[in-house]
Amino acid sequence: MSEPFDPWAKTVVHAAASLLASEIPGAVRGRTRKLGDCEAVYVHFQDAHLPQMMAVWLYAAREGTAHNVRGHGDVIGVGLKHDADEELDRAVWKFRRLSLFTWQHHIDDRYEGLRWMRRAGDLPDDAQAASVEIVARVLVALRRAGAVADPP
Repeated sequence: MSEPFDPWAKTVVHAAASLLASEIPGAVRGRTRKLGDCEAVYVHFQDAHLPQMMAVWLYAAREGTAHNVRGHGDVIGVGLKHDADEELDRAVWKFRRLSLFTWQHHIDDRYEGLRWMRRAGDLPDDAQAASVEIVARVLVALRRAGAVADPP
């Protein structure tokens, strides 16, 4: 990644949220939230397998900041939650095939949940291409878990 992290990461997060919302039937993109060290966008949708709402949390976090995970550099993070405030139950979700997402503890110990972190340096320099790559992987995981229906 050759351009500065913050503008690139903001573009990746917003583009990924818009693309994800367009790919999940009935999904609604939430408004942008500032969470201390990161900007976050949630995409809310109805679980295709169970009668519950879910949210994908897309955010960017610099190395060493509260919403990142120890040992990671700058990342684009993806969280799977019930909504912006409630994490999924770890014990229940271990039975659904979420190979992309693992239980992570953030640097700020108040936060933990099902996350996937993609190192910024491992993503394409082009923010749109990076968002497409992230969304493709997230959709495969959500479909495999039954949270999002396969396209017709």
